[in-house]
Amino acid sequence: MIIGPLQESDASWSLRRCLATVFCGLGGWLLDRGFQHIDKGWIAFIPGGICVLATLFLLFFTTWSDITELVSAITGKKSQGG
Repeated sequence: MIIGPLQESDASWSLRRCLATVFCGLGGWLLDRGFQHIDKGWIAFIPGGICVLATLFLLFFTTWSDITELVSAITGKKSQGG
């Protein structure tokens, strides 16, 4: 079985990773639009910045759950959620 970057270790789709991908693409597009309207001031970058922050937030929690599973496996304890 081949597991892709948008899937969890059990091959189910990861909503967090899928949403991070969507926000990353949307954020890039919005930041590009912000550069095209830079004459209106820095306010043109707010929507793109929000998408970038959402991407980082979602990726952090995906990574955090993976780190928790790894630490649990090393210490021999079962993880409680995440």
